[in-house]
Amino acid sequence: MGLQEGADHCASATFAGSYAGTTATLKAARDDVDSWLRACGVATPARHRAMLIVSELSSNAIQASPGVEYDLSVAQVDDSIEIVVVNISTVGGLPPRHEWGPTDVLAPRGRGLTIVESLSDEMTVDESQPPFVRVTVRLRTDDDQGR
Repeated sequence: MGLQEGADHCASATFAGSYAGTTATLKAARDDVDSWLRACGVATPARHRAMLIVSELSSNAIQASPGVEYDLSVAQVDDSIEIVVVNISTVGGLPPRHEWGPTDVLAPRGRGLTIVESLSDEMTVDESQPPFVRVTVRLRTDDDQGR
């Protein structure tokens, strides 16, 4: 996607990209989102939160379906950023909400959704069309003083 300069294009535009299901794509996904949000005039604290969310959700998509492409979109909606990651899960659905997080404090993985939830103002997980998993996150761009 070609980036347009200035915040005006962000009112009606959405960044959309598809990435190979490998960890080698994580940096590209973060950089693409950062460039798009920067062109939209989004402040640095919100951009940094968005990039961490993108990294965590993309990592989850890759772990759920290694080698399978995942889709990422970002839109500016009013005073919020909406981030959506859609992937095909080859390992089954997500665990119930009460089971998010590692089973052992020293576990090397299992914190991604909990991190995303804590960084966002709203998060929904849609598994209504298996094998697709759609995670939608909203974060406000006007309350970064308190974060």
